[in-house]
Amino acid sequence: VAARTRGGLVVGRVPETDEALAQLRDDLATRVKQLQRSVHIRHVDAGSDGADEWEVQALANVAGGGGSPRRAVSALDSSRVAMLLAVLARPGHPPLGATEVYASTVGGMAAQEPAADLAVAIALASAARDAALPPTLCAIGEVSLSGDIRRVPALGRRLAEAARLGFTTALVPQAHSGEKVPVDGCETIPVSTLRQALGVAADLRERAGSV
Repeated sequence: VAARTRGGLVVGRVPETDEALAQLRDDLATRVKQLQRSVHIRHVDAGSDGADEWEVQALANVAGGGGSPRRAVSALDSSRVAMLLAVLARPGHPPLGATEVYASTVGGMAAQEPAADLAVAIALASAARDAALPPTLCAIGEVSLSGDIRRVPALGRRLAEAARLGFTTALVPQAHSGEKVPVDGCETIPVSTLRQALGVAADLRERAGSV
């Protein structure tokens, strides 16, 4: 009755009988469990020129039917997304090896500089865990092959733009510690590795859920 598609669930015409409706509820419950990782998670990485902002979204579906899972990237650097997936495949990170992955920016604005790495990686990991994060969180930083978070140019300008857009918390590279980056209304949390960043993001999610 309920057909699974790339976009979600499609329900056809159903007879309005108790038996048919009960069958539909059971069918939908099963399909929803299969789609439990199909969640859009968004982060923003403010552009270095103080004008651009990129909203990154990721979608993770458990692959079915065997073969290699599909990986689709739009408006992002596909080679960097592939690298981030490889870093996330290391032990201790969410399992993505058998998962279909779709990553893009909202509105199609190109976000291909390395400073977007941390936002993309957190979005991918969050989608794999089916766990939304606070909408006021942004992430800025380059991710290396070892999972270290590297410094980025014009961090102060990026944070100022993020604060202007209403973001109150920003994950930033630990390598910038000691620099004077005055930003009113936006708390910065330094992180040195992707593992640490994912842990901080999870703590912020739990804190937001308990409020």
